[in-house]
Amino acid sequence: DKFVREVAIWGLTNQTLLAKLAVNDSSPIVRAAAAKAPLDPSLLQKIALEDKVVNVRIAAVTSLTNQRLLARIAVEDDNSYVRFVAFRRIEDVSALVSAAHDSGIGLSNMCYSVIFNSEESCVTQLVSLLNLSDDKSVAVEFLNCGNQQLHDAAVSWALQRGYSVLPGSGSSSVSWHNR
Repeated sequence: DKFVREVAIWGLTNQTLLAKLAVNDSSPIVRAAAAKAPLDPSLLQKIALEDKVVNVRIAAVTSLTNQRLLARIAVEDDNSYVRFVAFRRIEDVSALVSAAHDSGIGLSNMCYSVIFNSEESCVTQLVSLLNLSDDKSVAVEFLNCGNQQLHDAAVSWALQRGYSVLPGSGSSSVSWHNR
């Protein structure tokens, strides 16, 4: 039974067996539980980048510490929540700017994920990210998302770069949900 195997993982210390379960088990529940165990960083990277199941990737991301890898996942992952979880683990927002530049994708998708999840503890990181970035689309999202701190940061960012900010209803692909 997959739930019995999941509980059994909590007591495992055998790295070889944990690695095998994290990568090869047929149950995503078991793979996710194994990915939360202390594993070799290169194996966690493989799981975070390659597993097809979102919850397994999230479990691996929550165990990662490599800032460049977390930034890459925050920018490039195809799932909004995986991007959000990776963003929350970032300590160095300059790594996000580099990852966005390297990938050619930009920061918009990652910012969308964070704004959609509307976690106040992420606002300072988002403001820092904006200030390091030259991505006008991020500033536009911040202006129109409904969070006053992000709006104010976007106005300041725009004025420092010679843009005009005019009052109006604006448009945004995502809104901050005040909880």
